[in-house]
Amino acid sequence: YASSRIVLLLQSLVGDVCLYVLCRRWFGTTAATWAVLLNLSLWSVTYCWSRSLINSLESIMTLAALAAMDRSRFVAL
Repeated sequence: YASSRIVLLLQSLVGDVCLYVLCRRWFGTTAATWAVLLNLSLWSVTYCWSRSLINSLESIMTLAALAAMDRSRFVAL
């Protein structure tokens, strides 16, 4: 039980770091800091990211892919 909680903790940490990197690249350091603080203060994120492994992994992988991409590759609609 404890090892699965550690995996979920690390997974959530990676998601928060990817969110910060993505927001910093797009909006700047101040906005990225606020985005992470607001993300951490939401009860739904705190509850859901620590509950379901697959759903949170999907969200984190999407954040990681967006954070790894160059901003110039995105096309405005």
